[in-house]
Amino acid sequence: MIASRVDGRLVGAAALVAAGVQRALNGREERAMGTVYLGTGSADLIRGGDVHPHVVVPLITAALVDVVSRAQIASADVLVAMDRTEANRLMLIAPGRPIVCIADGAPAGREVIHTGNPFDAVEVQEFLALSPHLAEYLPALALDLRPFDTAPVTDAITEAIVLASLHSAG
Repeated sequence: MIASRVDGRLVGAAALVAAGVQRALNGREERAMGTVYLGTGSADLIRGGDVHPHVVVPLITAALVDVVSRAQIASADVLVAMDRTEANRLMLIAPGRPIVCIADGAPAGREVIHTGNPFDAVEVQEFLALSPHLAEYLPALALDLRPFDTAPVTDAITEAIVLASLHSAG
């Protein structure tokens, strides 16, 4: 079973992503074992008895990453990044730490609002919920506004757990 914990300091899109991913993880039947940390920074997030491997999904949205977050990121068995930008930041914080990155393709065709990562998708969904007339009009422009889908994140988490298990076995 995969246990998950959400950092209580998350706000905005990061909090929505974490809540959606935690719900999705709780609904999955996995044979894999491990603990997933959604967000970083809370002093009580990681506990001594947590099942290994430890997979950290930092959900970095701030320009600065505090010292507690850095320590938690560096202690992970494997990290999961929302996009290439976050993966690059994680490589600087925890050099040599394995990272599973959720692919974020380049905008294609007439796409105006790119929802290549979960943060973007959540923000677009919130915006469209506040603007129902715009939400009705945008599909007529053939825009690829992918809604937030937990599947890429939960798949990356599963991949990270398998990677950590293989890494520790070798």
